[in-house]
Amino acid sequence: MPTIAVTDTTFQKDILESELPVLVDFWANWCEPCKKIAPTLEKLADEFRGRLTVAKVDIDTNPRVPQALRIQSIPTMLMFSGGRPVDVIQGALPEEQLRRFVEPHLAPPPVAEGSISVELLAASIQGGQPITIVDVRAPVDFGRSHLRRAINIPADQWPGGLATLNAPGPIVVVCRTGDTSRELVEAHGEEFSSPLMALEKGLLEWEGDGHPTYSNREEASLDEV
Repeated sequence: MPTIAVTDTTFQKDILESELPVLVDFWANWCEPCKKIAPTLEKLADEFRGRLTVAKVDIDTNPRVPQALRIQSIPTMLMFSGGRPVDVIQGALPEEQLRRFVEPHLAPPPVAEGSISVELLAASIQGGQPITIVDVRAPVDFGRSHLRRAINIPADQWPGGLATLNAPGPIVVVCRTGDTSRELVEAHGEEFSSPLMALEKGLLEWEGDGHPTYSNREEASLDEV
């Protein structure tokens, strides 16, 4: 998604009412540092599509908003979140510095239909929601490491093995990277009464975020307690 041009008239709708955080670049045609930083802003706008909007306000043709916000030098970049300015940075900064500036303000990555993020799954488990976790990896891999109380139904046993489940709620399908589980959900999601969701980025993301996994032996020990 390219950067968007915002005017005094559209500022309310495009910035203050935006559901996404917005990085607003105040610039002018005569400003060489503004021109220097423009390609980096375009790159960030495309990279963080769906998580951040990058907007540009020409201070010469749209003076009202810059004056109201007391913009005194350019390029100045204001970060808006929830309709309010929350952070500011100035100058033709290198890409890495700009990236560090925007990353804390990014919206969570969008989750595709039929998928669930690691963050949301962890919160749902913590909240005691009735979720059945089905791990589709080979039994030997499952035995080494899996989510607590997951059920192993390897991908080559689909969809027949899943039909035997009596799941009280959604079924979250887990593989190593998220690719196989997504393919299975797309192929068989409409065949079951319980909703199927693939774990985004799979077990790698789950472990990478610091959530626990267990071997068969470890889980058996926990069940004995």
